[in-house]
Amino acid sequence: MSTMLPFLYRDFYDVPRVMLVRRGAVTFLLDCPFDETRDEYDAEYTVYLMTALQDSDLRGDWRNLLKKTVRMLGKIPVSQVHFDHTKRKEIDSDVLAQFAG
Repeated sequence: MSTMLPFLYRDFYDVPRVMLVRRGAVTFLLDCPFDETRDEYDAEYTVYLMTALQDSDLRGDWRNLLKKTVRMLGKIPVSQVHFDHTKRKEIDSDVLAQFAG
């Protein structure tokens, strides 16, 4: 049975476009940047494994969080991420199961 995981986010257009999600002892960054060339958001989140973060890391521009990643783990189609009804508080944990080794 899946559980819902709380997340922090920045940039919202239809869904959060950059999120920090903690699953167990692991923190993931899900990034879905805007593509200027295509004039739309990517159809996939790129999933990164994060280093330990300080509160100060969460202030300001989250593009700096990419410098705090350990490595890129893979991609998830935005359409496969199931959110709570507000799309601003929780995601279904099942979508991250493939990355939680």
